[in-house]
Amino acid sequence: MEYIEAVDFRTLYPMLTKNDIKLYTYQILDALDFAHSKGIMHRDIKPGNVLMDHDNNHIKVADWGLADFYHNNKSYNVRVASRYFKAPELLVGITEYDY
Repeated sequence: MEYIEAVDFRTLYPMLTKNDIKLYTYQILDALDFAHSKGIMHRDIKPGNVLMDHDNNHIKVADWGLADFYHNNKSYNVRVASRYFKAPELLVGITEYDY
């Protein structure tokens, strides 16, 4: 796996400009779009799983341990992701979810 000189998000976030946030949000969504195009759901997106190399304006989405392939009409476990970053459908116990 490629090495990235990441800074802890708690240190980096207060220094980000509006343009930085737009760029990093785009890169995260682009990475997820690529995964989704291959049929993969990450299921644990949170600040700690996004490695940011602020010097090079580059991010990596990490920790794919809870990822799963999407299959139509399959029930998935709602006990994924961290409580504070769960999607609403997981909080209410919906087991048939997708990207």
